[in-house]
Amino acid sequence: MLAQITLAAIAGLLTPASAARTDAPQVYVELIVKACPSSQPDVSQNKPDSVQGYYTEPINQGLSYDDARPPTKEERESAFATMHCMDIPVPAEVIMGAPLTRQACMGHTGYLIAMQYLQQNPAYAKDFPDVGEWACLEHPYPVHGAAGM
Repeated sequence: MLAQITLAAIAGLLTPASAARTDAPQVYVELIVKACPSSQPDVSQNKPDSVQGYYTEPINQGLSYDDARPPTKEERESAFATMHCMDIPVPAEVIMGAPLTRQACMGHTGYLIAMQYLQQNPAYAKDFPDVGEWACLEHPYPVHGAAGM
């Protein structure tokens, strides 16, 4: 038994430092959403319930995207300023489940969390229901919302 312990200790000393497992530093992600007023009018406002629904409104009829190009960053920022959009941090308490990674935040998960937060929060649901854009900020410390302070 003593020989096994001695061999294990010698093997540990002779193992190069590069072979030792190094964990990546813990990174915390904060989600910031640019909330904008709705750019589309409420078309269901004066219609009876039987006429409302997804398929009752025309979608992209007569639009051609052959010559369309995405707006530049300056054009987007100008449009957001014109629309009076505002930056809103999504509280960490809203993000359920596993910790949010940067890749998940930048993808569909980040957009869905941002959209759901704006549409379910009574402070923003009526006046700022649309997601203009979202940003994912990395921090070396945990991100706390209002409830965590």
